[in-house]
Amino acid sequence: MSVPTPRRSRSGAPKVRTGCVTSCIKCLSTRGVCGGYYVKPRKNQSWKYRFDPLPLDPVVQPSASIVELGMGRQFENELQHLYFQEWQFLTKGNLGGYISTKLWSTYLPQLTAQRIVLRHAALSLGAMSRALSMQCIGQNPSQTDHYQNAVAYYCKALRHLSQADSATATTQEAMLLAILFTSFEVLRGNVKSALEHIYHGLLVVRELCASPEAMSYIDQLAPDPGQFISEVLALYWRLAIQTQVVTQGSAKLKEYGAMSIGKSNDSEELDRQAVNNRLSRYLLPRPGLSALPKLFMHVDEALEHWEATTRRIERLGPRVIPILDRFLAGDARNHGMAEEALEEMQKHREITFFSDESQRHLRIWHDAFWPLYQRTLATSEPSSGPVMTLICLRIEYLALSMHSMFQMQGNYDTVSTLTPKCREINELCEIVFRCQVRDARGPSMSFSIGTGLTWHLIFVAMNCRDSVVRESAMRILETYPRQDGLWSSKSFLEIARRNRKVEAENCGEGSMKQQWLRLSRRVFLLEEAGERLVFRYMSKENGCWDYIEEYADFSYTRTSSLGIEWKRRPLSSQSFTLQWGRTGTTSMGSLWPGMGCCAPRLAVS
Repeated sequence: MSVPTPRRSRSGAPKVRTGCVTSCIKCLSTRGVCGGYYVKPRKNQSWKYRFDPLPLDPVVQPSASIVELGMGRQFENELQHLYFQEWQFLTKGNLGGYISTKLWSTYLPQLTAQRIVLRHAALSLGAMSRALSMQCIGQNPSQTDHYQNAVAYYCKALRHLSQADSATATTQEAMLLAILFTSFEVLRGNVKSALEHIYHGLLVVRELCASPEAMSYIDQLAPDPGQFISEVLALYWRLAIQTQVVTQGSAKLKEYGAMSIGKSNDSEELDRQAVNNRLSRYLLPRPGLSALPKLFMHVDEALEHWEATTRRIERLGPRVIPILDRFLAGDARNHGMAEEALEEMQKHREITFFSDESQRHLRIWHDAFWPLYQRTLATSEPSSGPVMTLICLRIEYLALSMHSMFQMQGNYDTVSTLTPKCREINELCEIVFRCQVRDARGPSMSFSIGTGLTWHLIFVAMNCRDSVVRESAMRILETYPRQDGLWSSKSFLEIARRNRKVEAENCGEGSMKQQWLRLSRRVFLLEEAGERLVFRYMSKENGCWDYIEEYADFSYTRTSSLGIEWKRRPLSSQSFTLQWGRTGTTSMGSLWPGMGCCAPRLAVS
């Protein structure tokens, strides 16, 4: 009988553990990293050699960085380097979308490399992205080390922010951290916490803009404060628009809270004007963009002039708000009054001026854009960065050209002419989604914080008068599930499915004009951070058409193939609400859906 010899250990290689040493839950309860896993430290090399900060655009500031570089900082281990690389990948085309601004291409990559509090927030996003990618191999993301590391970095960022001592640095970091934390929470499916971060960020922006020292604070935020603050404000305004549809609580509570702050007295109106005066020089297009060239020569030029064009349209908004408030002051249950308001809006001189001027600005931009668009699509790779950017610009142009003509939303003949634009939006969105799916490394690749492609698709699915185009938009929402900020394609798809039945019921009575006037009353909201869908529409009951409200709990169906159950409930709001591109009511104190953002209205009320 041979005597078995003991197995020799691999003494030449470090031991690798595959699980927790004690199998305890301490690491989970403290949101720390389990001591049973060993990560080899990186060699002592500085940031200078491990990460090259992205250079600032020479047009913005040729000789100055945003802040002084901290050259002595380094990654603590290989995982931090991995997470930061993942964060950099997200900023290049996903978080900010293909229409990437300097906020995502320059400011945030630089500042997350230089500021430890922002770096920890960036590492949390990179770690969460890595955790979600584990779904591809059948693992539960929340049970992975990447997920626990993400939460640990998230907590570190909060702790560092609370210990900051510089007022200017804290303001800048608080504004940017709210954006990063919103991205983090939405990425892991916690929309309720994301809403809290948005509200906190909006409060920081409001206090900054309303402060008597606002100008000195803003001038210290960056070497080029105008570019920086304008892009930060633009993103916050887009997030604020999303909160008009996705509420933290119930729609009734939201209306009550909005009414308490939305009715301005004389002093609040003066504060709003003061904020407008302080921000006006930052929100105006720079002097070199006052006149558009006849033809754009490259993508960056088209993008820069697009931003200038949208700002010009936004500045027209304050003239329209008081007028729309008067039109929306009626009772939602009085359909005759609603029809009358829709008819009068089409004839109002100030609203017509807003719509005509918006269309004029868009037409001038598009005349210079179209040759570049056609030439680039014909000569470049279909999935290249410039092509994707131009396609997204084309989508935004088509959407805004329809949203800005909101005064005609009650006119069936006008709405029916929008079918070609709706069809093209479907086609272009599917091209973008198909490209993202092909290059995807995980679920985080179908998430963005700065775009609204899913919103454009639900707009088509609700308002296009061609049923084939509506069904195509629904198919795209179902085929390419994604999250654009607070907007989920899954929840929008359920709204579109309910709308399909409403359309079928509505088409059985009246002329096309009468049918469309009833359909123009449809409004949908997402209560409880998207966990409950709300849909208001005209329904025929007992021989007459009444304005009703239904709701459906959505949380139980996100991982289920079963349908959702819609239930009737009393109207949560009796105020007149319309939804054409955005949501507008008098009590919400929000701008009309045409462009949907205005500094004084948002910053003060």
